[in-house]
Amino acid sequence: MLATPKSEIDLRCTVRTDTWTGRDLHVDCNSGFVFRVLADDHDFTVENHLRDELLQGAAARFRQDFSTPSVATVEHTYQTLTDGEVDTAIQQAQQAFADWRQTSIEERAAKVERLVELFEANVEELAAIMTKEMGKPITEAREETEFCAEIFHYYATHGAKFAADQQVNEDDETVSLIQRRPVGPLLGIMPWDFLYYQIARFASPNLMLRNTILLKHAESCPESALAMQWMMDEAGIPAGVHQNMFATHEQISQIIVHPGIQGVSLTGSERAGAAIAEQAGKHLKKAVLELGGSDPYVILFSDDVKAAAAHALAVRLENTGQACN
Repeated sequence: MLATPKSEIDLRCTVRTDTWTGRDLHVDCNSGFVFRVLADDHDFTVENHLRDELLQGAAARFRQDFSTPSVATVEHTYQTLTDGEVDTAIQQAQQAFADWRQTSIEERAAKVERLVELFEANVEELAAIMTKEMGKPITEAREETEFCAEIFHYYATHGAKFAADQQVNEDDETVSLIQRRPVGPLLGIMPWDFLYYQIARFASPNLMLRNTILLKHAESCPESALAMQWMMDEAGIPAGVHQNMFATHEQISQIIVHPGIQGVSLTGSERAGAAIAEQAGKHLKKAVLELGGSDPYVILFSDDVKAAAAHALAVRLENTGQACN
């Protein structure tokens, strides 16, 4: 019998074998996060590397059915935000922008670099969440986590250069510059195939440039979204600068049309992109759309058909087939 771990929060835990890794024994707790078993046989000790108290507290506010791809049962229910809470989040993003835009780029780089440390320190836990939520092979999940650390490090290191004014004329009498300035709160709508990578490449340059972020992740990966928010908070990103939102599709429209939102970025289907583009265009909002798909894999010629077939199989099954190749 597994004893309830000593914690300020009562966590009801059950032991299971990790279906996807096939090697680690994990403990699933009512917070919805995977805990690593540190001892074997029947003497279990549970260590939580992602601070279950904070994460469970955040998860308790939402309601949305969530199940993992390895089992058919609903594990948790998360509640979406009310319309009033959506408005409050937008106001917080606006208020945070007023302060965040006044920070030095060195200060922002230090906080983004702290995110690098958190990704590197929690590779196994973050990878396990991805594997649990969308079935990503554990090796690829670790690689994605490590890649995210590299992305944040890249922008922390080069952000000052990218944000610097660029002179574009050679006229001694006048000076023409390209200036890269923050615009304000942005909405990011993320897909479920690359759970941290998609956020990393959207959030890292915008944090360095002083924009604030409202993050709407895919409905099927709430725990990844909460883990990312935990790291933002732990890194010292001020309240309101990055906010995870469990919002409905109807509320997404409410956010886009809000005068406080300056732009929207979507990675998703062509159908979703068309809907976002229509709303953004109607209200003169900046929009960045990456519309995924899987193109036909055509081999025009190969003198090694066996190798070509093996390569095609590997490409098509990358990320369990959920990659825009």
